Amino acid sequence: MLSHCKSRPYILRLLTQYELKAVLVIRRNALKTLISRRTAAASGVYHISDTLKAKSAVRSWNARQIYLDSTSLLSELQSIVSERDQWRSLVGKSFELFELVYEDYVKDHDSMNRKLQTFLNVNEYPLESDLKKVNPDKLEQILGNFGEVRQILEGTKFEEFLNT
Repeated sequence: MLSHCKSRPYILRLLTQYELKAVLVIRRNALKTLISRRTAAASGVYHISDTLKAKSAVRSWNARQIYLDSTSLLSELQSIVSERDQWRSLVGKSFELFELVYEDYVKDHDSMNRKLQTFLNVNEYPLESDLKKVNPDKLEQILGNFGEVRQILEGTKFEEFLNT
């Protein structure tokens, strides 16, 4: 996490002593990033998997609606966008960087896996995961105050996140 590198700068200094490559996983849609963070924090569920043995993983899950704070929504979205830029700056100047975009990975994970393995200079190997999405794609299904969120975002640079 970015906060760990900021609060413990020795971590990044230690890592830069080695010729490492970094994979930065980002999500284009900052609104869905915020929703994912809020639902995970509220439920404690971060993963759906039949095989992952973690306290934050479950085998099945019915998503629950959440409500985003309308007074802080714009600043939280801006913070998420800024966080991605900070990661690019921090990691990109210290390591060879591969940026893996979540939305691209979901669309074509086989192609993205090949690109990632090429970047890492490892033999190509089919990768599989039984992880499933925690939240539905339709914002109306997960946001209890979708109408309010839509009104706030319309006409802003974040409006595009309502439709992706």
